[in-house]
Amino acid sequence: MRKSLFFLLQYFATLMLLLVAQRIIFEAISNHGNCTMQDYAAAILHSLPTGLATAGCITLIPLLLAILPSSLKIPVRKIMLPYNITAAFLMAAAFIADIIIYSHTGCRLSYTHLLQFIDTPEKILTSLTIGYLFTRFALTVATTTLFTLLLHKAYGHQI
Repeated sequence: MRKSLFFLLQYFATLMLLLVAQRIIFEAISNHGNCTMQDYAAAILHSLPTGLATAGCITLIPLLLAILPSSLKIPVRKIMLPYNITAAFLMAAAFIADIIIYSHTGCRLSYTHLLQFIDTPEKILTSLTIGYLFTRFALTVATTTLFTLLLHKAYGHQI
């Protein structure tokens, strides 16, 4: 049980570090690198509740796998790698979408952007070019790969 608890804490801490790194990168990009350490600290503190909630939600499946009895013979290694890839992709996609929306509108990603996309998708999609989409896709793949490697590195030797 102690090993499972340590794994969950390490997994949660890794997710929090990834989310903090995302926030620092977002702050640097949105302010064109003109941030002080106080600006970064304020941004991290401001986004801490959301980061804790996000990391907690992502840690839910590993928590369930950790508390299930070992007699069930669940292939945890086979479940965790696809789960980590999915979680990393969703985190990367939200991060890239947040940067894109902020660069165009000046406000962070929220449900109103999703509603606007549902109402008028052709208006939004006509302003996108192939090069723009390709670079954002490449950035999402690179970020997903990095996040997956970090998550796998954090737990790989413990399962």
